[in-house]
Amino acid sequence: MGSHGYAYSQHCTLYGDDNLEPILILGPVTPAWSGGEFCMGLIAALTEQGYCVYVLDSVHYLGDLPLQRSSEEIIDSLAGVISEQFPNIQCIMGYALGGTLACKLAHRLEHVTHVVSLSGPGFIDAPLCQALSDLNVPLRQGDLASALFALAKSVAPKGSIPSQGHIDAIPDDDQHLACTRMLNGFEFLLQLDAREDLAKFKGNALCVVGELSQLATRDNQALQSGNSLHTLVVVPNAGMRVLCDNIEYTISEISSWLKDEN
Repeated sequence: MGSHGYAYSQHCTLYGDDNLEPILILGPVTPAWSGGEFCMGLIAALTEQGYCVYVLDSVHYLGDLPLQRSSEEIIDSLAGVISEQFPNIQCIMGYALGGTLACKLAHRLEHVTHVVSLSGPGFIDAPLCQALSDLNVPLRQGDLASALFALAKSVAPKGSIPSQGHIDAIPDDDQHLACTRMLNGFEFLLQLDAREDLAKFKGNALCVVGELSQLATRDNQALQSGNSLHTLVVVPNAGMRVLCDNIEYTISEISSWLKDEN
């Protein structure tokens, strides 16, 4: 059931039976939109557990650089889109940029009671700011290959050589558009801080980070210390792409949390 997606809209893919309880997953920064390819293992697990899954292309909703609206205006606009298209969503998830967005959006969405961030920075600390700024240099020059190579090294576990799962393919068609997409996403992420937003959220929050992640780390999460509704999971031997580096552990932790908190 979870292996075949259907185009819900141009920038959203549906997996599973849309009569089942829905979960919305917000996508990461990618050179091209390819539905839920970045989290197929998680999608399969969720559909097997009786959910239907909508996967949204986060980058599409940011607009073009230079951004014509403030980050808060863009977040509010995206909240409006989600409220209109998915009015009954109770669980929102996100990967990387999508995880940060999920944490910022949760308190703005009336029916959301659960939020899951996978490798989403809660705020931009100095090491992440430097890493994103470095990634943007080749993107501004239109050098997609160099940008993707640098990204692969950044998302791989610290001290390791990137594997195939860390390397994004260069699109066959418009490489300029791919650079623009990635630059938009990273520039926007540099503006985000989800700490106050997550503090306003009254539901359950789960943040998942890789033990060896170089970008989203346990040090830059938005979780409140001492808040019993906030849970941090550190995935052993994983970098930024926890679903690539240790998928069984990651899915087990998310599944257990969903079961325990419902």
